[in-house]
Order: sequence, then C-alpha cells, then structure tokens
Amino acid sequence: MSGDLPAVDLTAASAFVATLGFEVEEASGSRVSGHVELGPDQHTPWGVVHGGVYCSVVESAASVGASLAVQERGQFAVGVNNNTDFLRPMTAGRIDVVAEPIQQGRTLQLWQVQLTRADDGKFTVDGWRTLNTTQANKPQITRMKDVGWLDATNLLVLGAASDSASLGLLQLTQDASEIVAESSADNWEAAELAVLLRTQTALVLGEEGQVYKDDGNRWQPFLSKITTIAYPG
Repeated sequence: MSGDLPAVDLTAASAFVATLGFEVEEASGSRVSGHVELGPDQHTPWGVVHGGVYCSVVESAASVGASLAVQERGQFAVGVNNNTDFLRPMTAGRIDVVAEPIQQGRTLQLWQVQLTRADDGKFTVDGWRTLNTTQANKPQITRMKDVGWLDATNLLVLGAASDSASLGLLQLTQDASEIVAESSADNWEAAELAVLLRTQTALVLGEEGQVYKDDGNRWQPFLSKITTIAYPG
C-alpha cells in the first residue's frame, strides 16, 4: 500500500487551491508553515478579505500536517470539523500561516492553525481543525447487499464498489475508519451473508443455493440447495 501524498505546491494543485494561493514553506507531521498574499481577488462586496479564504487556509494547512503524521501507516487525513475565529479584518497584504497539532491519536487529530499579519505580527485568524485518519487506498463500498456483525466493533459487509462489480466481502470497523477486503470463493455469485457470532464464522449463500463456510483459511462448500440463510443472534 502506498502512503505517498499528493504534492502541496501550487503548480500541482487544483484550480481552487491554486487560486487560494497558500504557499507551503515547511511541512511535517508536527508543523506546517507558509504564507498567503491577500488582495482584491479575495474580497467580499464590502472590500475585506472573505472569511472563506481563511477557513480554506486553515483546512489546507491542518490537512497537510495531519496527513504527513500518518503517511508511514499508509493513511491520510480528512476533516470532520473546522472552527475558525476571525480576530481582525484585512483588505490586502501577506499573512503568515503556522499549523501545529494539539492532539494526535490513532484515528483523530486536533490541529491549531494561526494566521498573523506579516507587517505587524498580530493575529488575524485562530482556527481549530479536527481530522479523521483513513486508509489511503481502502476499498470503497457503493453497493451493499447484506451485513453481519463479527463482534462488538467489526462489521462484515457483502457489497461492491460499483453497480457492475461482483459482490464480495469487506470487513470494516464500526466507525468505518478501516475497510479491508476479505478473500472470496471463485464464482460463488454471493447473494446473502450470515455470521455465527459465537465462533465468528461467516456463511455466504450463492445464487444457486450453495452455501460457503469460512474455515479461517479459505471458503469451503458447506451446504447445497439452500434458499436463504440467517442467524438470529
């Protein structure tokens, strides 16, 4: 699994990020710094810099740092909350940006991002950004046929990444922060799923009535001519 992150320079950025103009000067999992040149292009109709510019800078700086902090685990960070306080208005000039983590847990990070006016060092914006870490290339689930709990925190899903893809098994945590594709039998045409909780054994019913059982190493034919499977709890 690759933990490589996209480039953070403006030449490789999307049109939105490039227009924002946040120039990253230093980036690591413990600190991100840079600057933005502000002017009329970022103004509201009332002639001051739009608050969305500041929110986006806070978003960008914290996301870069939080993603670098988990890069070696093959993960990246996505925001779940953004609190930005506008302390002083600006019309034009340079602001310096510094982002540093307040807390870095296994799945959640909290970063503080401070924007100061370059000409006098006074705070313009104080932002707090909460981010969730997720697998960089984890499987996606867009179609779900059946589900079953493996235990109190892990769910087994019979699903697929698209309407045309074959159904397969994916194991995910309760908060969906981790998704892992499970092995499957060849040509099983899976239709239903059941999990025996006491033994954490999964059963899959194929469309032709064949039931497959997970023996821990591979899927084995278990029963045939079955119309449906269910486990009451």
